[in-house]
Amino acid sequence: SFYPDVTFTVAAKTRYNDGFKVSTHTAYSLNKYLVRRELPSGTNSYVLSMSKLDLLLASFLADYNTYNIKGLSLSDLGTNINSDFQEKEEELIDRQEARDVIASAVSRIAEQKSLIIDKANTYALVHADHVLNVPLNSSGFVIADREIPFYQMVIHGYVNYAGEPINYTVDSQETLLKILEIGANPYFLWGYADSSIVKDTPFQYLLSTNYSTWLDFALEFYQEVNSVLKPLQGQTIVAHNQLDKDVYETVYENGTRIVVNYGDVPVHIEEHLIDSRSYLVME
Repeated sequence: SFYPDVTFTVAAKTRYNDGFKVSTHTAYSLNKYLVRRELPSGTNSYVLSMSKLDLLLASFLADYNTYNIKGLSLSDLGTNINSDFQEKEEELIDRQEARDVIASAVSRIAEQKSLIIDKANTYALVHADHVLNVPLNSSGFVIADREIPFYQMVIHGYVNYAGEPINYTVDSQETLLKILEIGANPYFLWGYADSSIVKDTPFQYLLSTNYSTWLDFALEFYQEVNSVLKPLQGQTIVAHNQLDKDVYETVYENGTRIVVNYGDVPVHIEEHLIDSRSYLVME
């Protein structure tokens, strides 16, 4: 499937008379300045006032539907919520009002398109077919005793989801174990050209993206994940337990248990021996 990616909460003023009016279409900060934001590409942009979202969306969909593309990727509409502190009180939009406007917009898009949504807060999650960049780990704050994959336990069996691109991770084996623990999909971010082409450009955050470097590894990685998680795609997660210092168990509604050992030494779980940095599937 094909999912072109679009942003709706920020707009770059790229040319004169492009339809975007900075003074009337931009959100205002609490101190009454126009809100600007730099895009990953280095382009300066303006944060769109949510009072203009419906107008923008109607115009966009009218044009986009002429291409007869069934999918759409929302890079920010499922995540960013921006207030607009206009001078006139009747024009001010707080976060809750902005959230309601966005929820309504995502719902309208979902009536027409299959959606990939980045991260996805709850109001957008209910309309997503796929969610990308779901956090695989906790914040790491010391106040937390251990990680619990709460988000994944809620949505598994209802929507497909993936964490950050695997070609961005430091330890692919640990990422494999985490994916199996939380029931996520493998996700790679690729381009056609050699990665060096973006060196010393605003796009140099795109790390190691040449597809040919990763293709064989990705195929092997996918096949291993698929052999474990394919039978569980429609299953909900009913429990998540810590069995040992570095050993975690995920239990699905059909009784399947996946036990992962992140430790550097083998462990015995019941009558089974699980190698270091390995996993076991119990039907």
